[in-house]
Amino acid sequence: MRRVATVASLITLLVLTTSAGTSKGSRPAAPDLIVHNAVVLTMDPDMPRASAFAVTGDRFVAVGSDEDVLALAGPNTTVIDLEGNAVTPGFIDSHSHWIGDRELYGVHRARRAIEMALEGGWTSINEMFVNESRLDELTHLDAVGDLRLRVNAYLPVNYGPHQRFGMWFSDHAPGEVVGPRLRLAGVKFFIDACGSRTMYMTTARKNDPTRYGNFHWKRHELRRMVRRVHEAGWQIAAHTCGDAATDEILHALELAFGDENGRQFRARLEHVIALRNDQLRRMRQLGVLPSLQLTFVDTNWAPSMQRVFDHDQLQLMGRWRDLAERPRLHAIGSTDTPYGETYPNLEPSTVMDALTSATTRIQEPGDHPPLFMREQRLGLMESIRLLTMGGAYGIFAEDELGSVTPGKLADFVVLSPDPRHVRVRLLDSVDVALVFVGGRLEVCASGYEAFCPSTIREA
Repeated sequence: MRRVATVASLITLLVLTTSAGTSKGSRPAAPDLIVHNAVVLTMDPDMPRASAFAVTGDRFVAVGSDEDVLALAGPNTTVIDLEGNAVTPGFIDSHSHWIGDRELYGVHRARRAIEMALEGGWTSINEMFVNESRLDELTHLDAVGDLRLRVNAYLPVNYGPHQRFGMWFSDHAPGEVVGPRLRLAGVKFFIDACGSRTMYMTTARKNDPTRYGNFHWKRHELRRMVRRVHEAGWQIAAHTCGDAATDEILHALELAFGDENGRQFRARLEHVIALRNDQLRRMRQLGVLPSLQLTFVDTNWAPSMQRVFDHDQLQLMGRWRDLAERPRLHAIGSTDTPYGETYPNLEPSTVMDALTSATTRIQEPGDHPPLFMREQRLGLMESIRLLTMGGAYGIFAEDELGSVTPGKLADFVVLSPDPRHVRVRLLDSVDVALVFVGGRLEVCASGYEAFCPSTIREA
């Protein structure tokens, strides 16, 4: 329990409100911002829909009807009439490489990568491979005010089967708040690779009875390192794609947790491409979170998978619906930018790219996903939940992020038109119109200037 309390307190420090208090008996100060005449998809089960909300400082302070919220306005309150457009909580790309691997999608400056992430609708990103040099860069970006979205960094102990980095981060504290927008979230393990020929499976490929895939560790070595990282207090995120790789990390985590309740640690399995039913049950029992990429296992993957795997193996692949429909698993959604797109033409994935892929499993117009993919398609609101409340839970921030709720950080996105009224195959035509992080306007898309307050920052 001590570890959880420590992480929670550090997150609270990271997102400490700047809202001013009021003296006893005085009328609360008028909010800085009111948004109304909107379709607010709050993702808050206590109030799933609203038409207006108010922001003071970097926090939501009221959510409800136009009449109730507009009554709070003062002479200096900025009021935005959204004319019926949709608002969602800020989206969290829970597994990505937006900044660290930007060169792979043709971007040389970190500042431009951050701008592109914001333009795509992301208000928080988890950078999943932050080595020492990348940590130095992120620290500098945060110190000079260029980290305009929230970044949770995951620090690697290895990469391929012969690359070991060890406990190089030992001088840092688990959950350490480096600056206003940067936090050291956890430690990353690579258990196997994600290719059809490389993911580590319990049964061989149909076209090669000797091929089981690649396991990046010796079993005893993995278990020893998992225990060391766990005992040092870090959240563990393990890149695991094949079902045999998942067996190895689940057993290592079980040994490390011992008699403790694993749910308090929220260890994460990244990718989980192939999963058996017994593994779903074991993850739930251990409190291990599936972190799935909504842009993975779509029609671009189908030819290779169908060539390499037999029918029974294909039924294990990309089980997004099975994961999302089990609330006790606390599934997390993301894109793995830039790896969510087709090799070799890697590109960053927007929020709408992720939602389109999750609901259709289609990479290109005209593609026809095979049955095992169609059966695992997600609904739109389910997909949004994975990218909001799911992502917040994955970084111990569900009390601060993930929904439009009074008291939480005012990260929100305006979408036009309302995506619920658009055919899923056309979701990528929905515009990310405005993006706010902590109550501050960071993106005002072309054509939506009428909705944007004049305080937008210069790019």
